[in-house]
Amino acid sequence: MRKTCLECVAKHLGSAAVYIEEVAMGYPLYFGFVYGQLDHAASECLAEYPNLAVAIREHRIRWAATRGEPIEKQHVIPFEALFDYIDLLERVGNLEVPEEVLEGLPREDGKVVYSMDTRPAMNDKKKSVPAKDDKKKSVSAQEDFVPGLAP
Repeated sequence: MRKTCLECVAKHLGSAAVYIEEVAMGYPLYFGFVYGQLDHAASECLAEYPNLAVAIREHRIRWAATRGEPIEKQHVIPFEALFDYIDLLERVGNLEVPEEVLEGLPREDGKVVYSMDTRPAMNDKKKSVPAKDDKKKSVSAQEDFVPGLAP
């Protein structure tokens, strides 16, 4: 896990904001840059500020899900609120993530519903993996199995 660098988080968020404008102006190849910069921003703060990392991740997922939608229907990432929050973290230390940073994320009973809460249980689709010493390995189980990745 990376050491936390709030300056780096702000840098990656700033780059993502610029690339989002490029996507909006008709340059769809910048989508990958936006996605990557948001991912880097989240990974730069995960060690010390996991709630900020999760909020950035959720905005990345929601924004990507609206790709191809008319601009007025796309998820809006609250960059200004994120920058304000990072500024507060640099000056004060660990604080609860403010509502402005969570703006636009889906809610249930007043609480943000994170995408990892809505994924199907991983056990629902697990495949059995043959033992290493088993000479008769199942081809179908081997084709679908990727070590370290959930099904």
